[in-house]
Amino acid sequence: MAAMTEQLTILTTGGGAATKIVTRREDGSYHFTPYSAGYLFRWRETPVAGIDDLARVIAGLGSHDFPIRGSIHDDVRDQDKLRKKLVNFGGHDGATPCQWAMFDLDKVPENPALDLYEEPEDVAEWLISEYLPKPFHDVSCYWQFSSSAGLIPGLSAHLFFWLDRQICGGDLKHYLAAHAPYVDPAPIGNDVQPHYVAPPIFENCPDPLPRRAGLMQREHDFATLPQIDRRELRQYAIEHSGAPIPTPGFRENLKLIGNGGGHGQSKFHVPIRTAIMWAVRDARGPLDDRQIKAEVRDAIHYAPKDGRDVSLYLSDKYLDDSITGAVRKRQSELIKRDRPGGVERVTLETGEAQLGEAVEDFMSAVRAGDTPVHAIAAEAGLGKTEDVLKQISRLLRDEPLLRVHYYIDTHRLGEEIADRYAKFLETSEAPARIHRGRDRDELSPDGQPMCFDDMRDKARAFDEANVSVSQHLCPHCPHLGKCGWSRQKQDKGPGLVIKPANYAFEDSAQRADLQIFDESFWQTGIVTQKANLGELVQPLPNLPTYRQSKGLAAAIDDRRDLGRARAALQSARHAADNSVPSLAQLRDAGIDAEMARRA
Repeated sequence: MAAMTEQLTILTTGGGAATKIVTRREDGSYHFTPYSAGYLFRWRETPVAGIDDLARVIAGLGSHDFPIRGSIHDDVRDQDKLRKKLVNFGGHDGATPCQWAMFDLDKVPENPALDLYEEPEDVAEWLISEYLPKPFHDVSCYWQFSSSAGLIPGLSAHLFFWLDRQICGGDLKHYLAAHAPYVDPAPIGNDVQPHYVAPPIFENCPDPLPRRAGLMQREHDFATLPQIDRRELRQYAIEHSGAPIPTPGFRENLKLIGNGGGHGQSKFHVPIRTAIMWAVRDARGPLDDRQIKAEVRDAIHYAPKDGRDVSLYLSDKYLDDSITGAVRKRQSELIKRDRPGGVERVTLETGEAQLGEAVEDFMSAVRAGDTPVHAIAAEAGLGKTEDVLKQISRLLRDEPLLRVHYYIDTHRLGEEIADRYAKFLETSEAPARIHRGRDRDELSPDGQPMCFDDMRDKARAFDEANVSVSQHLCPHCPHLGKCGWSRQKQDKGPGLVIKPANYAFEDSAQRADLQIFDESFWQTGIVTQKANLGELVQPLPNLPTYRQSKGLAAAIDDRRDLGRARAALQSARHAADNSVPSLAQLRDAGIDAEMARRA
């Protein structure tokens, strides 16, 4: 079949990078600066007629370029710069038919038998055979490993193919959901979804991969796909363990984890991601990430695996990233994006000006000694954070004795906010100070841990018991005044202090003359206590009772020992069909003489 020529739409940012910037920290770890593409883009169309053309164009993209599937609308062709919206490009539900496709695999488990550094093309071919259906096997492909490949565990890759015909993204998304559920459907099913495929920028370190991209020539130049019937594909997914069946609820999605062994079973990444998303959506009060991770790991442990290595999905890194991603997605869903009735539509430039005036008016009221309360809800990328940081710098320049608290919803934003604030400072002005949670691994500015290792478990136990660490444990801690957490609690000086959102509900919040909340924060002010229903309705017989007699810290340690013993004994009794367990069954459950003595 002769390849037909089509126009590939490429957008170019107005300044920010459309790729990630990688820097190496002093401790050897890597920091990834995210994309900063902005919201206005120059556009162009490039003709492509086959996989060779496609590979050439993608390999030649600059750090400010990215392709999208949607074609530009004829009525806006006379405009040089456009927003990345469906009113300008493409259509709903991936309506634009394209003869090219990019498949995005995100942090799938690595193959220990293949070396990414020495055999990148072999790794790409293995990814195709492992995660894509047969029509893509033995087909030429332009492969590209993402910025994190070779630096952190897990493989992330972009795989470009030429197809036997033009297929709209909506149809292709259904086909992949049934036959390749590991592929991220977002770039396929959304005509204006950016394909961030420009090579990463390594600022102070070399790229560890000798080859991060390449064209792999195989027997066929294009993939031949069957005719696509969405109804049949949905049924196929249900009957052949393809895409997870849409199911509401955290624990309901945990049941879908696995490689088969039952009707409706799916694989690992998609059901885990979906389950965590439901856990975040259903959360009432502070998110219990430890409980979420424990239940996900239990579900993975008992799921059918067919020999697959699932160590990636059990790791803290994978689960923490999944929870963080779900929290961010949920926050974006909570922002009301519909234009309120009765509000006049304005141009982008006018909206930016109105935003700047609103922030400036608020700061003027603060200067005048008022106590205003002001909320701003606006689209991402409009410049809210930038305007606020600029005005804070001016306020503190005029009123250097003021103290400003800037609350963030995730620790990872702390360094980014501090760096953005620094751009507005003069040489002699003090930078922002970052306050961190006690369980963070980062060191304080003077090089001390936030909490010393020998006290972390005790502090965590106090938290689980809803007992104040600062009031009941810190006064007896040998590291009081040395650890980063206790040192930052003594910080009462002026300037900008960046804090986790939950600190807004502590006494230290009263030190602030001005408080700024970035994103959602109220959830962190809700305190909950959880209990295991099984322990309440089915108490075990003849177990020792807990008595507080040795001080609060020791008593909590005892309660945790007793809880572990209780859970292990429950497991042993279950193995014995709720009768008296044998010695072997006790040992299998993890009960030994030391546990019995401590309990």
